[in-house]
Amino acid sequence: METKNHVKNPDGSIDCEVKHPTYGWVPFTASPEDVEGFGRDLFTQINNSDLPEKQVLHQASIHDVRNEAERRIAVGTRINGRPFVCDVRTVTRLRGLIDLFESDAVPVDGVTYKTSHGDTLSINSLAEAQRIYGAVVMYVSGVIEASAKLQTMEPIPQDYTDDKWWVDNIQAPQA
Repeated sequence: METKNHVKNPDGSIDCEVKHPTYGWVPFTASPEDVEGFGRDLFTQINNSDLPEKQVLHQASIHDVRNEAERRIAVGTRINGRPFVCDVRTVTRLRGLIDLFESDAVPVDGVTYKTSHGDTLSINSLAEAQRIYGAVVMYVSGVIEASAKLQTMEPIPQDYTDDKWWVDNIQAPQA
């Protein structure tokens, strides 16, 4: 497959143009994680060849930083040493659990869940549910704040995905 104008992206994918027999030069992003075999094969082809074009690093954009923030929220963090997803569903579930505790609708021995990481999580009191909820909200707020700071930088650092720009693991306040 004929390609040109290769640009390596911070995530390892390669933006390029692919020569299509009908449409001519078409923009394409080749990635080793593409769901289609064509994209993975093209990535391997480009990566293993001596390219005549100069390869330039992609200039990070506000859009890139926002995507990284959303990725970090979706992946989550460690709260008190335990991996914890921090997406909207998790925040909603924790808020609902707090409401159940407040209405005395939770069994005396609390509730036990299997987390998306395969851990068993027992929450035995309203205070414990509130501490975990607070830690998740702190993490999400910290990611949003870090994203906002990065977006104001000119230029946005090439290593914007590095942990040094983002929130560390969270310690939930203890009772």
